[in-house]
Amino acid sequence: MLLFNSTFFDDISNHSSFYIHNIVIMFVLFKLFNRIYAPKLSRKLFASRYDALTWLQRVEWDSRVTSTVHAIIVGVYAILELLFDSSIYESPATDASMSVRLATTVLLGYLFHDLFLIIRYFKVFRDFGSIVHHGLAIASYCILLFNGSYPFFGMYRLLSELSTPMVNVRWFLSSVGTNKNSVPYMVTGLLMMCSFFAIRILPLPHFWHVLYSNCFTFDSPCAFLPFMLVAGVIMDSLNMFWFKKMVCGAWSMLRSKSTKIQ
Repeated sequence: MLLFNSTFFDDISNHSSFYIHNIVIMFVLFKLFNRIYAPKLSRKLFASRYDALTWLQRVEWDSRVTSTVHAIIVGVYAILELLFDSSIYESPATDASMSVRLATTVLLGYLFHDLFLIIRYFKVFRDFGSIVHHGLAIASYCILLFNGSYPFFGMYRLLSELSTPMVNVRWFLSSVGTNKNSVPYMVTGLLMMCSFFAIRILPLPHFWHVLYSNCFTFDSPCAFLPFMLVAGVIMDSLNMFWFKKMVCGAWSMLRSKSTKIQ
């Protein structure tokens, strides 16, 4: 294995400014969408319910609308990459293609936007777990972007974003005062839990098996490998923690429902 990918310094000199510009552009676009278009879309779809929210509630609401749009974009992009980009299977640990790196700039632009929002309005979000998650994700995907390392695993991880829309839908229903005993609220909660499990938890054994099988057999940059492993364990632990909270919530809901029936 090489200490660094042999094209590392070429990539930095030839493409780093292009990728940084893309990240800045995506950051600005997500910022504009969150500030201008998310409120307009919310007022069009939810009318008086959105206007009835407090200013602080709207901050998180707009943030979740933006995260839903981002999740759909990068989730679909990751599916297309995994289906049609043969290079990520030929070199799963090195030499990320331009299309993989462009997807990464979209993700990084959003992560910087969302991290800025969480820190600025920490009293609203109170989500230290997401700060840790975003920080590790930014560091990991910067390695992919500027060194071309682990493209398969980066795109595989992006699939997890497809569980985000159901999490946000559940939050939207709660914020507009939907009865927690109503069928739509309970069904949405179960769908959220099932999608989170199917997309973020169920693929973990396969992901770690493929990572272990490849990271020691290809010319992967071993200097970054310990960080990638530790970051992966921490992010997966956060996902397991969040999933446990969902299961506990679903179990509590089902128990209260069965008690009322009796």
